[in-house]
Amino acid sequence: MRTSSAGPLGRHSTFQGGNLLRVRPSRDARKIATMLRRENLLDLGLGLLFAVGACLLFWPALVQGRLIFGFDTLAFGVPYDLATRACLRAGEWPLWQPGINGGMPGLAACNLAFAYPSDLLGFLAHLDLAHRIGVDAALHVWIAAMGMYVLLRRSGLSRPSSALGAAFFALSGAECSNLKGGYLNFVEGVAWTPWVFASAQAALSREGGALEWACFGATLGMQVLAGASQLALLAVAAAVPMALVG
Repeated sequence: MRTSSAGPLGRHSTFQGGNLLRVRPSRDARKIATMLRRENLLDLGLGLLFAVGACLLFWPALVQGRLIFGFDTLAFGVPYDLATRACLRAGEWPLWQPGINGGMPGLAACNLAFAYPSDLLGFLAHLDLAHRIGVDAALHVWIAAMGMYVLLRRSGLSRPSSALGAAFFALSGAECSNLKGGYLNFVEGVAWTPWVFASAQAALSREGGALEWACFGATLGMQVLAGASQLALLAVAAAVPMALVG
């Protein structure tokens, strides 16, 4: 007895006497797999393009060690950097900075952001302030671009429209102009905002599970670690209603 059945992914299986003879993917399944591979390659290409663009934008800071500075860089960035390096050389965590303004918190200060992953790795790798700011700037312009791209694609926009919107957001005043004032905590916090919206949509959807909720919490946590807790509160206040309505 010979029977043939088609599975949910378009695979046709032929049986004879209860034994499987062959499994042959249908043309539709092969077309879908090819299309998905092409879609993934295009997304990967755009991600690499955003990364190259961010590195070229901040090339003088990344390679030549030129300092991107603003008022807060001089008022807080340089003193915190020197004090934190002194603590690390002494084998101590920067919990308190006695030499700044008569004594100030270290880890608890938003201007230090020592616990933020890229800043922590920069300190442990002994990068100087100029290179660390350059790496932070390029990294978070890329994170901002990718986050907005993902959010716009989830919202149903085409790939070219999403890429254009991502580029404008990553290069906007909300992201790049904060560097002029030395507001690195906002540069880092703003970059995670579209990821908060995208993860909120995923978590509050019908398919949302533990992983989606973990991503939502992680993106908010990154904003808090960056010292931009006010952005995290504003993002939740806007992202949750948007996800529920959408």
